[in-house]
Amino acid sequence: CLYGNGVMCPTAATWSGPNRCEKGDCGTCTFNVYLAKYCVAVAKNGNTWSLDTVTTCFYNSDSIFVNNNPSTVEFQVRQNGDPFIALQRITKGSEDFGITSGQQTTTGLILI
Repeated sequence: CLYGNGVMCPTAATWSGPNRCEKGDCGTCTFNVYLAKYCVAVAKNGNTWSLDTVTTCFYNSDSIFVNNNPSTVEFQVRQNGDPFIALQRITKGSEDFGITSGQQTTTGLILI
């Protein structure tokens, strides 16, 4: 929906405040998101495991948010060398190599 002074609020968002900016008060657009997945990467150094604060499981993030409230939240712990983390980085989060599913299976088997 479009509000005063060209402010655009996404469909799933809620607008509150005046429809026109008056004396600096322009209102707010609130958009609720909910945590669906959270993942931490861990590193092994000898016999010790520690949190890897540099590596993220998902492309540029450690969490996935959605617009609707999920019934469960998935928590994951992955080793920083996990192929899933490499997949996220290589495909920039799309998980799509741009090849057929048969070729993806072959590639996946080779990577394992």
